[in-house]
Formats: sequence, structure tokens, C-alpha cells
Amino acid sequence: ETDVSVATSGTGRIVLIGDSLTIGSDVSSSGGSLSISATNDIVLTNFSSISSSNTAEVVLISDEGSVLGDSGSSIASGGSGAVIISAYQNVTLGSVTSSSNVGINATNGSFSSATGGTANRMVVSSDTLSIIAGDAVYGEDSITGALLTDVNTLSLVGGNGAIYSISNAGDLTVGATSVSLSRLDSLLNASAITVNSEAN
Repeated sequence: ETDVSVATSGTGRIVLIGDSLTIGSDVSSSGGSLSISATNDIVLTNFSSISSSNTAEVVLISDEGSVLGDSGSSIASGGSGAVIISAYQNVTLGSVTSSSNVGINATNGSFSSATGGTANRMVVSSDTLSIIAGDAVYGEDSITGALLTDVNTLSLVGGNGAIYSISNAGDLTVGATSVSLSRLDSLLNASAITVNSEAN
């Protein structure tokens, strides 16, 4: 488990791979794709930031664990790059922002807002949002709180969870959306990852 602080000033890729990863500072790409993957949990501490600019995509994947962000953590694509966050268990986030598409996959768990931090914090701001959640979707409070979003189009595929609660800031279209990006297993080897929440 390693604290990470990484930045590039060109279009080179950033690839971080570990058994488990704790991001305790900034990981920033100026133009190359950014891929973070772990066998177990990926933890984003308060004030950690994962960001890209231009058309660079951002991918976070936990193969057997969760992606757990504190309330002050952020994931952002500053340009038109899409974002995928995928975990075998839970996804908990401070905030994720993209002018393009965001895909969230909590295969066997829940997608929720991290507790604490700024009141009425937008968890997802993007053009489209695709969600797959095996258990539930909710805000800070699993009983009464909705996940706060500011998106134009939303699609969601749920499992057997008791609650799927989302509150959107503006006009919302519920329709078919999906996001496909590349997971980088090294600087040269890529494999496709897709969050397709188009209900059959």
C-alpha cells in the first residue's frame, strides 16, 4: 500500500498498479490517459485529487475490493475525456467531474456519497452518467439521503438493493447510456472496460 504523488506535463500515460493503493496527494496528467488499478481497495484520502486535461480519460478499477473516496477527494477530467470508476464491491466518492461521460460500476455493492465535507456536495457532474450497482445508490445517509448529481442523461441498472435514490440539479433525461475506455495493464498493454447500464 503506497501514498502516491504523480504528475506529467506532456501527453504521456500514467499507469499505477498495486495490490492495494492509497492516493494521499495529487495524480495529474496533462494529456495522456490515466489508469489506476488494484487487486484490493483503492482509497482516496481527503484533499487527494486525480485529474486529467484535454481529451485524456481516467480509469480507476478495483478487481476484488472497493474504491473508497473521502469527502474531500476529487476525480476530474478537465477536458472532454470520460471517467470510469469500477469496483467489485463498493464505490464511495467525494466528487467526480467530466464535461463528457462518467461510468460507475459497483458490481456487488453500493454507489454512495462519502460522509462529511461540504453540505449539498455534488457527487457527479457530467453530460451522461451510467451506473451499475448491485446493492444500492444513495447519498451520505442511506435511509433519507439522495446521491446528488448534475447530469443531462442518466441510466441505471440495479440489483436487489433496497434503495436507489438520486437527486439531480437540472433537467434530466433517463435514457440509454454507456461508457467504454481502456484499462492499462502496463504502459503498452490496454484492455477495454465498459460500463453499459442500458437495461434489457
